[in-house]
Amino acid sequence: MAGDIRNSKRFRELAALLRERAGREGATLVGGEAEDLLAGRVTAIAAQLGVTPRTALGYVSEDNLELLAQQLGSLAGEYDDAAEAAEPVVILTSDAGRIVAALGMAVKLAAEHVEGHQADALGITADGADALVGLGGAMSAAKGAGEFRFGGQHLVRARKALVRTIELIGDGTWACPCEGPHDGEPACRLQRQLTGDLRLVGGWVPGEH
Repeated sequence: MAGDIRNSKRFRELAALLRERAGREGATLVGGEAEDLLAGRVTAIAAQLGVTPRTALGYVSEDNLELLAQQLGSLAGEYDDAAEAAEPVVILTSDAGRIVAALGMAVKLAAEHVEGHQADALGITADGADALVGLGGAMSAAKGAGEFRFGGQHLVRARKALVRTIELIGDGTWACPCEGPHDGEPACRLQRQLTGDLRLVGGWVPGEH
């Protein structure tokens, strides 16, 4: 199975190389993303050729990884351009504390669950931290006004961090610190709170609408 090859020296070397090449192309792979992408590629090759994943691993060359890294870089560039153009939302200064607290909770939970859920945890930490920096800058630029505009990549990252955190709590992947319930509908107190905070930045949980 593909999972069996992850412990091989060859797999680790190729995953490290993919991470490095993707970084050069402007696509940052966090946690186990490089490993997951490589394992998926190996599994696809094995299925196409009718060989074992371990045999298919031998067919993955540095040139293959270079092409994959270039594709990832192109997608990352398109994503950044789209995120940069995200329509700003107007946030009341009085609501900013709720958003800061929500992003802080997302980052806190990510830190608590980094072991065993590294890709999600590191992704949420990076997105949450970036969003907090952008939020602070937007508040500072408002110079004490009653509201401020928050947009671009920082806004998109805030939505991503909160949506993924809500999903991970909702499906039981992450342990939730609130009293519950956590076994189906209705959503627990923290999920409801984070969903409300998500709406403040113009986002929503998939399936809500």
